[in-house]
Amino acid sequence: MRLLGTAAILLVAMAAMSPRVNAEDTLKIGVVGPLSGPAAASGIALSRGMTIAADEVNAKGGVKIDGVMRKIQVLTEDSESKPAVGVSATEKLITRDHVALIIGDTTHSSVALAMMDLAPQYNVPILTGLPTANEITTRTVADPETYKLVWKGNYGTSAYTQAISGFVGYLLDQKKMEPKNKTIAFICEDTDYGRTLIDMTQEAFKAKGWTTVAAETVQLGQSDFYPQLTKIKRLNPDVLVTGFTNVPMGVALTKQYAEIGFSSLHFGTYYEELPGFLDQVGSAAEGEVWVPTYNPVPEALAAEVKKRFNVTTVAFDYASGHDLMNVALQALDKAGTLKPDDLARGFAAVDYVGIKGRYVFDPKTHVVKDGPDFVPMVTGQIQDNKRVSIWPENRGLGRFKALPSAK
Repeated sequence: MRLLGTAAILLVAMAAMSPRVNAEDTLKIGVVGPLSGPAAASGIALSRGMTIAADEVNAKGGVKIDGVMRKIQVLTEDSESKPAVGVSATEKLITRDHVALIIGDTTHSSVALAMMDLAPQYNVPILTGLPTANEITTRTVADPETYKLVWKGNYGTSAYTQAISGFVGYLLDQKKMEPKNKTIAFICEDTDYGRTLIDMTQEAFKAKGWTTVAAETVQLGQSDFYPQLTKIKRLNPDVLVTGFTNVPMGVALTKQYAEIGFSSLHFGTYYEELPGFLDQVGSAAEGEVWVPTYNPVPEALAAEVKKRFNVTTVAFDYASGHDLMNVALQALDKAGTLKPDDLARGFAAVDYVGIKGRYVFDPKTHVVKDGPDFVPMVTGQIQDNKRVSIWPENRGLGRFKALPSAK
């Protein structure tokens, strides 16, 4: 696949920063994710975090396959946030570059869903990155033999749903929120991630007696949310859930939300954790809650990122990428061979303690387990232009602050 502009420059730079090894001694890992387009910031950070993790393993000798230590070579391709492009990129890595394993799509569920059928076709394992769509899991559970080489490196959308409904339930139990009509509304990106987030969350709230009054989806890159917000304000929901993988979208919506003036509790997903959000949004995000919130990137990793890539702010996506590569490499190490059945057993045996938490796969669903003992889903709140984790209480560093407009 021919890449242009910044994406091509990025791939050359990343290749140059990885140590060169003899071809016969390498074990090639393919990484597919958005290096251009609206989600490029996440895709680039994830890929860079993976490169650093691979280099760390190489410094220790690499991974033993069939009794021989093999150095890791990371090959990265741009999916452009498009399923068809992601499939082409994956096939190129498998058929031309002869990679042993694919990590991807790093960001988008729709791209990961399109890619997953390549695992049984080529007998090459695919570890998804941040995609959360439960459809990936549904297919795997329905046909475990076909998808024995597909593993999900992040919790599913159900974890988001449980966190949102659980936190609102906590506020009600603690009498920190008094809903007027038990109504909820949504504005999410028009992707598998956004649509699934809406579908599963509204079902969870419906089971608790809540009514969905609006479920709006918008295109990636949209910046004008006044039509959706004006409509939803008239409906006066108790909770507004927003979900984007793009910082400019989150900034625009949050500013317009504050400008219009809502009485709803604003519950965002994902974008609040990305670098640049707080700097750009100012006081407009005060009181906004979101999932997931993470601890700071470890100092050693942050220093290495700044040294290699000349960045000032290190997004948590670097840590996520670092974790994902280590999970993949532990699976290869436990397999000890590149035989499909052994690789499947290798992933099933993973037990890796990373930056985000402890990675263990559910043997039936092939999904990383979530929860306090594994990879936790923690709710945070923007307080005084700072990110503060607030729930569950045993994981939080602060307490929920109810604003006059959110009571």
